[in-house]
Amino acid sequence: KEVRFWGVYFSPSALFSNVEHEYYLFGLNEDDVDDVWETRNRNLYTPGLRFHKAPTTGHFHFELESALQFGESRASTSATNDLDHFAYFFHVEAGYSFAAPWKPQLIFQYDYASGDDDPNDGDNNRFDTLFGARRFEFGPTGIFGAFARSNINTPGVRVKFKPAKRISSFIGLRAHWLASSDDSWTTAGITNTPGQSDKYIGTLAEVRVRWDVVPKNVRLEAGGAHLFAGDVMNNASKTDSSCLYSQLVLSF
Repeated sequence: KEVRFWGVYFSPSALFSNVEHEYYLFGLNEDDVDDVWETRNRNLYTPGLRFHKAPTTGHFHFELESALQFGESRASTSATNDLDHFAYFFHVEAGYSFAAPWKPQLIFQYDYASGDDDPNDGDNNRFDTLFGARRFEFGPTGIFGAFARSNINTPGVRVKFKPAKRISSFIGLRAHWLASSDDSWTTAGITNTPGQSDKYIGTLAEVRVRWDVVPKNVRLEAGGAHLFAGDVMNNASKTDSSCLYSQLVLSF
């Protein structure tokens, strides 16, 4: 297959001395090659912007990001029809850092990424994540990887704290709905059966602990997540799901 991924990024001086703002444009162009590699023939362009105020003790912080996405894509790698693609997402985060032992932070989060309202209308309205990590907001990735920024409507709350200088941790709780009940829960490949319009996928509880044994060189991490099944999962005969992990990171 032929794939070209490119981008333009601009970050001028901070607004009001402490608010960073960024602007970007990503392009993804991919095509089948001689019937050897099948792709979704995506020709997508994603302009976006982000405003961010970093956490400081005794103050509020926030992050706002939004992006549009347009171009052409196909419903699957086996499809042959090009669809007009128009989708969008936005991310909102607001928190407060308390002047207290363990340096606690209380953070509220909300993400919305559009889904495809009608699979038969010749348009694709599902936001495409392109490339990149999902870890920041959507739980452990890899084998678990329950959620991505695609056809999702999800509020959440997170508490961060530092019980010691080299130890940091957080506890999070996040509910997940489909943005469009006629589109699939993309990471699980589950779609409502005809006649069903349920949107509630489930609620993810998560905890993580990091210990910088040797700062910048050796880090130990352990964590876990539990997904409490909602209507979409129950209708597909799926039950609760759990993930436990540990890892050692060596940096040189």
